[in-house]
Amino acid sequence: MEKQELQTSFLRKYFKSSTKLSQLPIEEQVALFREAISQNATLTKILSQALDLDLPEWYLASGCIFQTVWNVLTGRDPEAGIADYDLARVHLWYKENRGIDCPQHASAEAAIATFPTTTASLGVRLLPNGDWRIFAPHGFADLFDLIVRPNPVLTPPHVYKAKSERWQRQWPGLTVLPWPEAEVESSGQEEAGVGLASGVYIAPRLAP
Repeated sequence: MEKQELQTSFLRKYFKSSTKLSQLPIEEQVALFREAISQNATLTKILSQALDLDLPEWYLASGCIFQTVWNVLTGRDPEAGIADYDLARVHLWYKENRGIDCPQHASAEAAIATFPTTTASLGVRLLPNGDWRIFAPHGFADLFDLIVRPNPVLTPPHVYKAKSERWQRQWPGLTVLPWPEAEVESSGQEEAGVGLASGVYIAPRLAP
């Protein structure tokens, strides 16, 4: 099926449903998430190539993931506006960009959980059997509802402000929430039994 047909199919499902995507059962949200980002050919190619490298605990994460979903939900080309596919050079620019030292993390998932927004805290890994391992510590609700919610674990407020303003210029339909005075609350998706572990989901391979 061509890219445009895939996107039309997804949007038809999205707009015809009387239930918000964020209110669907979590298994359906996971399946829709995979269907949406599978429309980005560059992203799926990178997943396949990364699998061949046999890297330990790798993830393709953050911007290329959530921006693909935003593009699909708003009728844009799935690859529009994506600047890069998370080049592993963060430690080289982190202090200059964020104003703090780049911390050492115990795992890739621990690092992803500190990303500046709930929608940015996403990682995808292709498994050898064709399934996807998805790390989404805040679930998918904000992603599907086009909400930008701060994750004030590590990122300074000025970085969140700059990023959210830039994203809102590119995707005007986003709802940007203010930086909280207190710790941000959970999005409510990390219920017991939802994932294999906290924030971990398996998306079965798509039917041919």
